[in-house]
Amino acid sequence: MLGLVCVIFSGALVCLAGALRVDVSPARAHFELGRRGQLSCSVDECPVPPTIRWTPPDDRPLRGRVQTLDRVSLLTLDPVKREHEGPLVCQVACGDQRKNAKTSVGVYAFPSDPAVAGGDDPAREGEETTLTCTVRDVYPAEMLTLDWLRGGRVLSGVVGEAGARFLRANYSWAPRREESGQNLTCRATLRLPGLAPERGVRESRVQIGVAAPPTNTTLSLLPAQEVVEGRHVTFTCRSEGKPSPRLTLSRDGTELASSDSAPSLSHSLVARRRDSARYRCDAANAFGSQHAERHVAVAAHPLRVEVSPQVAPASVSSQVLLTCTSSGCPTSAALAWTRTEPEGGVPVTDAVRVAASESRLLLRDLRARDRGRYECRATCDNVTRTDGATVHVYSLPSDPIVEAEDGVAVPAGREIRIRCDVRDVFPAERLRLSWSSGNVSLLVRTFSPSPSPRNVSAVLRHLARAGREPLSCEARLLTEAGVVWRSRKSSLLLEVHYPPRSTSVSASPAREVAEGQRVTLTCRSDAAPPPTLVLRREGAELRRSAAVSSLSYSLTARLRDSAHYLCNASNELGSQEVTSRIVVTAHTKIMAVAPPRNTTVLVLPSRKVRAGQNVTVRCRSLGFPPPEVVLTRASDGTELPSAAADDDGVVFRLVGVSARDSGLYRVNASNALGYQLRNFRLSVAEPGAETPPPAVLVAAVVGALALVGAALLLSEWLRRSKKKGFYQLAPSAPTAPEHHAMSASAT
Repeated sequence: MLGLVCVIFSGALVCLAGALRVDVSPARAHFELGRRGQLSCSVDECPVPPTIRWTPPDDRPLRGRVQTLDRVSLLTLDPVKREHEGPLVCQVACGDQRKNAKTSVGVYAFPSDPAVAGGDDPAREGEETTLTCTVRDVYPAEMLTLDWLRGGRVLSGVVGEAGARFLRANYSWAPRREESGQNLTCRATLRLPGLAPERGVRESRVQIGVAAPPTNTTLSLLPAQEVVEGRHVTFTCRSEGKPSPRLTLSRDGTELASSDSAPSLSHSLVARRRDSARYRCDAANAFGSQHAERHVAVAAHPLRVEVSPQVAPASVSSQVLLTCTSSGCPTSAALAWTRTEPEGGVPVTDAVRVAASESRLLLRDLRARDRGRYECRATCDNVTRTDGATVHVYSLPSDPIVEAEDGVAVPAGREIRIRCDVRDVFPAERLRLSWSSGNVSLLVRTFSPSPSPRNVSAVLRHLARAGREPLSCEARLLTEAGVVWRSRKSSLLLEVHYPPRSTSVSASPAREVAEGQRVTLTCRSDAAPPPTLVLRREGAELRRSAAVSSLSYSLTARLRDSAHYLCNASNELGSQEVTSRIVVTAHTKIMAVAPPRNTTVLVLPSRKVRAGQNVTVRCRSLGFPPPEVVLTRASDGTELPSAAADDDGVVFRLVGVSARDSGLYRVNASNALGYQLRNFRLSVAEPGAETPPPAVLVAAVVGALALVGAALLLSEWLRRSKKKGFYQLAPSAPTAPEHHAMSASAT
């Protein structure tokens, strides 16, 4: 419970209830050395004017200016010094009440940002580089930390010591090329409790530079417009590089100015006509060089004239509008048109003045004679400038006319003449008339000059080949620059005729079918014009179709349909025919089966041959299912591939035999019911070996002829047996190989 406080004030007794309150602000002060600092002591709940007194508790001199107004006392420290550091007490007397408030004054010095050394010159890639960060005159030094950072990550740091005048932190590393342009930050932090971050933290940044040759070298002029005689012009040469390159400005190879290790170089002069030249800015350092150049033309007068378009291509009977514009004349320039080519300086009076600085010339209904050079002359203050336009007149009004002298349908192998005509061409010397077949160029023609449009032609002598051949004639009219102004093309399709070829007759599903089976015969041929196809059986016509490439005929097979079928293809250029045999076998419910029998081997030309000759081995065997015939060389078991197989058996061919092919050969005919073997011996004589006596040769030839006759008789017997629909075979179980004499080789 609060008591009453009574005091006599001005002869009156004043009693108030309350507790005396004293506040010091700031409660903990941090003042920067050399600047102005101020403390405030305020009194509340005192009914009489209080007595306020500032005093250090350790009897130090106050060393500050005190100003008291009513219930507030201000202590000003100006400037703040180190002796101001320490505790302070604000003593207040309010009547009989006494109360103190304490505060603490801290002083600091943080006069400048960290200074970074070592980052001014670009670092060489891969070589160790050291950056040094220094902070001076910091107080208190023991509260200072100095850190190196990159991208917010601390790389290294140091802490200050009491009484130190400065603090230094080094950072060493080997820079990489990709680090060029990145920033390293040196951060100095004064860690005083209660010190605001904006006062206690200072940073300096350095950008990493990797040594580089000069780049972005430019040469500019001021004024940037035209350079006029008698006026000042400034050349500025700029370049970027690490280290900064040496800059040199030269005119036509003569040095005008230079500068070492500067980002730019400027040079001014008063323009004269002789200053029209090529100016060059060269930038170089230890790592490379670069240059920029430009041509400067010094004008004697600002008068300019321009004709547009500069080149005017146009077709015959069209029109061209030329516009002449002048500038730079304080008054209105006089404009006049002349035709300088081909006449040479003939005035043109058809121009129309549409403005003070513009004149237009309209050339209507152009003809070949209107082509040439047209110039506009501008005159101002006795100064004349000219500019001109070149008018080109072209004519290619229609597509080429293509005509074959013998028509588009010609027989293969004949040389034909095809004419391509182009009418009203101008200028003829700029025309390229070309013949092509697909992407293949056949003929290109050029023509001599002519003063007016003319008709031109190109005749192609072409050897007709089989098939449909597209031929194109293209007319391309070129400009003087060699660019196609206009092209036109016409084509024709050459129908090259040829007699039938690749004629064939096929049977589906096979050439040997069972009685009652459906079989389709197809006759095909390639010809132009398409041939007439005729299918015959043993001379009797079955079907005929005209102008087709294929013909089909289907039938249900009967035994009498076993015959030779002929496909005949013909057109007006010739004919071709092929024959194929169709075999119809009897359809029985019980199929006779038998092991291989009657196996025969025929060796041609003989079992005794000379090295380099070709030997043919034909093997035939009866049985059902049809036997598989295999020929092997007995000496090493090598199985020889067959060259062909038909109704007459299996054929093996030994090409270019040598002495190592001599020896015993074995023929094995087998099916699921058994097998039968036949052996023969082949003798190959090397060149120079003794020739057999004539009697032996005659005997060999007679024997070979006998074998051929026997084979033919056997083939005829088999054919007749097939026609009857079965083989008359004695049933037998599989037997051991038979080794008995056969024509042409049994051993």
